[in-house]
Amino acid sequence: MRFQRAIVVLLLPAIILSGCVSVHHVASEVVDGESGGVSVKVFADDDARKDGVLSPRFVVGELERSTAGGWQPIFKSLDPAWTVLDLPPGKYRLTFPAMLDGDGNATLTDDDGRIFRVKKGRIAQLETTLYHSSKALIAAGVVTAVVVGLILIDWLDDHGLPSPPVPPDLLFDVAFAITLDLSFDPVRGPGAGGRPPVVTSHFPEEGALVASRRLRLIFVASEPLDAFELPAKSVTVLAENAGLVAGYVTYDPDRWWVIWEPHEDLPRDDIVHVTLDPEAIHDLGGRELVAPVSFSFRTTQ
Repeated sequence: MRFQRAIVVLLLPAIILSGCVSVHHVASEVVDGESGGVSVKVFADDDARKDGVLSPRFVVGELERSTAGGWQPIFKSLDPAWTVLDLPPGKYRLTFPAMLDGDGNATLTDDDGRIFRVKKGRIAQLETTLYHSSKALIAAGVVTAVVVGLILIDWLDDHGLPSPPVPPDLLFDVAFAITLDLSFDPVRGPGAGGRPPVVTSHFPEEGALVASRRLRLIFVASEPLDAFELPAKSVTVLAENAGLVAGYVTYDPDRWWVIWEPHEDLPRDDIVHVTLDPEAIHDLGGRELVAPVSFSFRTTQ
């Protein structure tokens, strides 16, 4: 299915890395409320974006807010599509600092991120394309799309000046966009309304076929956790044929990851069910996960 988008403001070209990637900006629609939000989608290349095919997992996406003390982490996810609401208006940065390999290990990228603004009563949609002109960069997980000129758009809008015309020859070379799209379930900003933490994503995905014998299972939280020491029973891993799989659990405070690793090789050609115990997971305010988080995958022979 193709995503239908209406161009509202402008298409601004940008020469990035390989010199072939452009940036597409579309003004977000106005919604009710004093806060704003952001909606993110990641595509492997321009063809995938045009066809509405999201990028394969797992690109590590991180959202940060500009504060007096620097950049404050707001949200993290491994999914190629996510939405965060209840964000205070201001300057934000979207980065993709790593990708996961088949074992669940993170491979760092040199992505410096891109800065954009969240406005009151607006949802900014950001579409990132891992541009096909540089296969080596795609393999390394480098996000080649950078938001260029968004501050210019805001400045023109704030001063009542007209936006530049859209160059028609650039309509099909698009890497980044901003518009309104709430087609998938949103997550509220950290601490919004005193809400408990949620799991934004997990690795591997539901129904995955896993070849790795020493797979790291990862749950990504929506905010920092009070979880520097977690008992092994925090995560239950049950194979339908082999039974309980022993492992240990750790917490990565920089990425907000709860990680389970097996003591031995995973059973082969088996369906494995994974459950994260909500009572073992607390945010810094002492709030637990609302409910268990479970998923299943199958191992190869």
